[in-house]
This record gives sequence, C-alpha cells and structure tokens, in this order.
Amino acid sequence: MKAIKVTKENGIITIVCEDGRVITIDCINNTIKSYTNRIVKTFPTSIHFYEDLEKYKILRKLRDLQTEEGKNTLSIIETLWNNLEIVTNIPDSLPKGYIKYCVDNEQEINNQSLKKYQEVQKLKNFNDKDKKILNVISQITNITDYSIQDLHNIIKVFHNSLKDLNNILNIKTDMKTFLKYHQDPILHKYINYEKTAHYNCKIIEEHLNKLREIQIAEQENKIKDLEKLNLPYYTIIVPTTLAEFTDEGNQQNNCVGYYYHNDIIKGDCLIYFIRNKKDISKSYITCRYSLDSNETVEHRTKYNNWYNDEKGMIKKIDEEIRRILNK
Repeated sequence: MKAIKVTKENGIITIVCEDGRVITIDCINNTIKSYTNRIVKTFPTSIHFYEDLEKYKILRKLRDLQTEEGKNTLSIIETLWNNLEIVTNIPDSLPKGYIKYCVDNEQEINNQSLKKYQEVQKLKNFNDKDKKILNVISQITNITDYSIQDLHNIIKVFHNSLKDLNNILNIKTDMKTFLKYHQDPILHKYINYEKTAHYNCKIIEEHLNKLREIQIAEQENKIKDLEKLNLPYYTIIVPTTLAEFTDEGNQQNNCVGYYYHNDIIKGDCLIYFIRNKKDISKSYITCRYSLDSNETVEHRTKYNNWYNDEKGMIKKIDEEIRRILNK
C-alpha cells in the first residue's frame, strides 16, 4: 500500500492511499479519521498535536510525509497504518500527559499502557510506604477502580497488618479476601479500617459463615422430618448448623465438616447422619443424598469406609426422603 498524495492544509493532514483509503489527521479538533469506501472510522483524542507532534513517535512520521509529496515507501505507510490501528483499541479520551508518558517510557498507545499510566498518576497521591502496599494491591486488583479516599482507607488496613513491609507478600491471601468483600453491602458496615487485614478477614468470614448457616439450614430443614423415622437400633440426625457439620467431620475424620456446604446451598445434595440410639452424640454413618438422582449416593463410616447396607436401611431412608420432599 503506497501513499498517492499527502497534503496539509488548515491544520488537517490528508493521506490518500493507492487502495482508495484516505486517512485524515485533524490537528485542530484532535481527531483521526479513516475512510474506506463509504465506511468512516473516527478516533477522537485529547492530544494537542501542535504541542506533541515532535515527541509523539507515531505522528512524527506524518511530519516526514509532508516534506515531499509521494516520497513515502510502502513500509512507512504500513507502519503508520498499523500504529493508527493500535489507536483504535484505546478509550476515546487520552488524559493529559499520557502521550509524554508513552514516549518517555517507550510504551505503545493501548489499554495496557493507559491503565499503567493511570496507576502511576494515582500513586503520586501516596508516600513511599503506601506505594509499596499499592504495588502489591495492583497485582491483585485494578487500583484505578478505587477512589483516592478508598485506597487510603484500604492502606490503613494493610499498614496495620505489617510488622515489616518486607513481609508484605505473606498477606496476599488476606488482601484478596478483604478487597473482594470490603464494598459488599452486607459486610461493609462490619469493616474496621483501623484494624489489620487478618482481623477484618476474620470478621468477614464470621459473617459469611452466618449467611452460609442460614442458607444451609433452609435446605436441610426440607428433610428435618426424617428425624421422626423409627428405625431399629438407629436414629437420624439432620444437621442444620455449621457446628454439627464440623463435629461430624472431626469424629469421622472426613470432609463433611466443610466440603459440601456450597453443594447444599445450591440444592445439589442434602446431608444426614445415622447414630446409634445408645449414644446419639457419637457419629456412626455419614450420608449424602443426591437431589439429582434422588438417592443416597454416599454412606460412610469412620475414615471414609463404605457402609455395607445389607439390610436395606439406606433404601428405606431414601423412600422416606422422597416422600417428605414430595409432600
């Protein structure tokens, strides 16, 4: 692709290419337009072309194009066009100083460098200690999504988490948890910016557990009547609290204490325990009922050993669960 004609008149640079494409650079209204047949692309910017023309490595090529009409080679025009295509990938507005930042740091003009520039600008509002924390936070989340005041509040939490800033990477897990929930409408009122990230994560976890417990109880209560089933030698416990799940997991040395919470909340399964009537506080069999296949798909004793249901007790329980759920 070659330039047939390059002109500059009244602050507008016009490049006519041999394939019919026309590129115009409006140095007054700060727009770049590409005309291909009847398709027009407009790329508004906030670049002051007269001020930045000497520095801006892309538009600098345009200055060379004006010296002698038609002198530009295929490679020069292709380079120009490819760079103009890069410009289409960035937001409409280019903040003041962004072009200079790209030139000084040899950065291409695109979303990634724009995000980096915005981070650099925000970092100017913080001291060196704060910047160390923000550099780590920026690896976890986009700090440009937060206001300056938000970032100052968040920094308070992480400052108090550190005895030594060199150990900052050790609290990344707490950082991720805190940043995930600090604007949650339910949890926000419990956040204490004067306390450590670890302290706040404990608060968050406590309230999330309360929410999980309510949701689990709502599902498990659907088969609470199963406890009324009269079985020889055995009784059934339908757990509705996290403490009951934890106790069962500890006694059985299995994962029921934590693993199935989300599955229960989503309505994928329900959990019940089988206990000996002689001592209902002692765990005997842990069972998981699938709401997809409508049957108990796991019945395990201690250390995840499989319970052999030779007498058909589990089948009888399944019939009762189906009856309860179909009421």
